[in-house]
Amino acid sequence: MEALIPAIWSKAAREQLKPAGAISNLEREVLRGRARLWSANNGELLIVTRLEVVNGHREFVIVAAAGRGLNRASRAIYNLAQAANASVIRFHTFNPKPLANTMQYWPIYLTEIRRGLFRTEYVYKLEVK
Repeated sequence: MEALIPAIWSKAAREQLKPAGAISNLEREVLRGRARLWSANNGELLIVTRLEVVNGHREFVIVAAAGRGLNRASRAIYNLAQAANASVIRFHTFNPKPLANTMQYWPIYLTEIRRGLFRTEYVYKLEVK
């Protein structure tokens, strides 16, 4: 299992996460403490997370992920969600293909498709037990 290590926002993190989109919003959320930046696989994978309460339930949200090793880090992500007493892990992505490897090992399901003017966002969930 790959460990997730809290990371500090930097220029390098900004560049690595840029393809995830909405980079200014991600940066602002991390710098204001609304979201957290995590590193795995010796910095090859960066993940931005936040905790939200939706309909009285805590959701551990993967706001953005970029790099290699998401599948190896998936158990650590699940453990963080459990430690946060989240009932669900929610993933937002514009490109669901990188989740394909992870989806074969976890019961992740598509909950919403948000069609935008230029891109389509996919929302997946995984129940935390």
